[in-house]
Amino acid sequence: MNILKVEKSIIQRKCSQCGEWNTNQSYCQFCNSPIDLKVIEKIETQKKDAIEAAIPKSKLEIWNERLKTHPFIPLRILYYLFYSVWIFFMGIGTLIAYFIAWAAG
Repeated sequence: MNILKVEKSIIQRKCSQCGEWNTNQSYCQFCNSPIDLKVIEKIETQKKDAIEAAIPKSKLEIWNERLKTHPFIPLRILYYLFYSVWIFFMGIGTLIAYFIAWAAG
């Protein structure tokens, strides 16, 4: 008797599309729709990525990218200066919101 031997378990899943039962399958044998949760999540992630890739960047995002890598050094320094000031004030706003939430209990 080998204790370390692991038997393969039988997994039965019911297809949400056609209602048929499938054994040890990632896709339905009858309608070919995904029934494994990992496969379903992977397909949904691919759909979300495709939608995000299809959305064009806004003018502000394009402007920020251009300033961040601009060949003229003073413009690049100006960008990082404004960015640092923005982060500083966002940090102060975050602390104020934290203290208000903390005081409210």
